[in-house]
Amino acid sequence: MIFATHQHTTTKKKRGQLGEDLVARHLEHEGFIIIERNYTRRYGELDLVARRDDLILFIEVKMRTSDSIDPTELVGYAKQKKITLTALTYLAVHNLEHISYRFDVACVIGTTHQARIIYIPGAF
Repeated sequence: MIFATHQHTTTKKKRGQLGEDLVARHLEHEGFIIIERNYTRRYGELDLVARRDDLILFIEVKMRTSDSIDPTELVGYAKQKKITLTALTYLAVHNLEHISYRFDVACVIGTTHQARIIYIPGAF
């Protein structure tokens, strides 16, 4: 039984990584540079951090197989607080408090063979 749980976790992690890879490529196509992936602190994680000129994006990536989910509801208030706290720490640690920043959500819907991205700039 533990093996099945581990296998499910590994599969979920691989799907999440695929989603992050797709979103990273999308952002790079838009002229952003990915400066951090999976930045983790004890109170939260930033899936992707991207920069273009004087704008930093903190992107939460969600991977879903079904499009029956409203992407705007994927990141609740508690998760937003964790992301915000982690992002503010990131800005302070890297001495970037003077730079504009934004919180975006990217929902990757589909399978490993066919997926589309719903990208929500300034999601919160």
